[in-house]
Formats: sequence, C-alpha cells, structure tokens
Amino acid sequence: MGQWVITVAGIAILSVICDVILPEGQTRKYVKTVFGIIVTLVMIQPIIGFFGGELNVDVSDKTSIEAQEHYLQNIQNKKNIIAIENVKRVADENGYKVKDISLSTISKSLKIKVDCVYNSKSEETLTTIVARYFPDYKLILTWK
Repeated sequence: MGQWVITVAGIAILSVICDVILPEGQTRKYVKTVFGIIVTLVMIQPIIGFFGGELNVDVSDKTSIEAQEHYLQNIQNKKNIIAIENVKRVADENGYKVKDISLSTISKSLKIKVDCVYNSKSEETLTTIVARYFPDYKLILTWK
C-alpha cells in the first residue's frame, strides 16, 4: 500500500512539473491526457488487485530489448576497434612494430604479433600499453 501511495504521489508531482514546464498548445494537451491515463491506471490498480485480478502494463517489447542488446554490442565492438588502433599506435610510438592483433572477447585475450626480438623490457612495455586499453584481458605476445 505504501508503494502505491508513493507511486501516485510521484506521478502527480511529475504531472505538475510537466504542466508548469510545457508551453500552451497541442503538446501540453497530449501530455496531460497521457498523465491522466497513467494516473487512472495507477489509481485502479489496488481495486483490480482486491478482486483477484492483476493489472500488468508491460510496455517492454522483446524485439526492442534484442535491438538494444544488438546496439550495445555494436558500440562495444567499435570501442574495441578503437582500442586496438590505439594499442598499435602507442606501441609504434614506443618503437614496437605490431604486425597483427587479434581480440577474443570470449576468452578475454588479446594476441599480438610483434616484429622485434624478445626482451623483458619490451614485454613489460607492451603489457603496460595493452593494460591501459584492455585492463581485464590476458595478453599473448608472439615475437619475431
């Protein structure tokens, strides 16, 4: 019951704020109508629950959720591409010729083929560079 009162109060406050902010015109009328419908649904929810029914207003759509997941995956892929380019650029600036980089998001590993002779300083430098852009990834280095 307490949650219901808070919900009604929150919607009422939001409605008043929108009423004050919106200019006169058609948009204001539509917004007031939408808020009126929402307030009505929230107000009758306990009554429907009292008679054993359930009012579920589900505005989510499975396809839109899948589309959002696809969008977020695309964003992550673009971030990874930019991070790989930055690793190549910074390694090049430090004198390391990177021949190939392959990223595995499943195993969270980054494989780098470097065109130089192995030494511990080189490994430490490249590990530091990669950790800046891929902190949670395991680094696998292949040397010339």
